[in-house]
Amino acid sequence: MLESEVIFYIVKLIFGGITAFLAILLLSRTRDSAWIFMICGAIFSYAGLVFELLLKVGIVSDFSLKIFNLPFMSLFFTVVPAIFFIISFILKIIRTKKQEI
Repeated sequence: MLESEVIFYIVKLIFGGITAFLAILLLSRTRDSAWIFMICGAIFSYAGLVFELLLKVGIVSDFSLKIFNLPFMSLFFTVVPAIFFIISFILKIIRTKKQEI
């Protein structure tokens, strides 16, 4: 990897780690389902970043199952955080609509 690429990954890991750490702290203090899905999305997003870095370095290989000719694990870590965020936003929208009525 290039030096600039390494610095970019270090910055992403630092800020992603802080985000995941704070999300875990918030998880222990909240019982709101929308926030729980938001927190899960943040944690899975960070896990995807770590997996991507491990792939790039060569520690793990993406030899797994392929879906639509795409590696399953890469697709999983791309789609799952977005699904958690979508569910969270939908729950928040539903909750605010109920409060308006």
